[in-house]
Amino acid sequence: MSATVTERLLASALADARAQLAAAEAVDVNDELGVITSQTGLAVALRRVLWVLNAEDDDTADVADQVAAEDGVRHIGVPYQRGSVAA
Repeated sequence: MSATVTERLLASALADARAQLAAAEAVDVNDELGVITSQTGLAVALRRVLWVLNAEDDDTADVADQVAAEDGVRHIGVPYQRGSVAA
């Protein structure tokens, strides 16, 4: 992965992490749902930062698969039917 792409990914991941941290710091500790939501957001942001820091060691194809996995997107194959289709 090129340094430029890695730098942009890291800058984006850090900006998201800072936003999540600011939101978590503003949560009322008595609001259970708010605390759970903020903790989940912090976990996602931390995973993304850690992934970007480790992404330099991966191949481009592996990086795309990892990004899709982090985003919760599965790679699915669509079967291709060969030959004519009877009407």
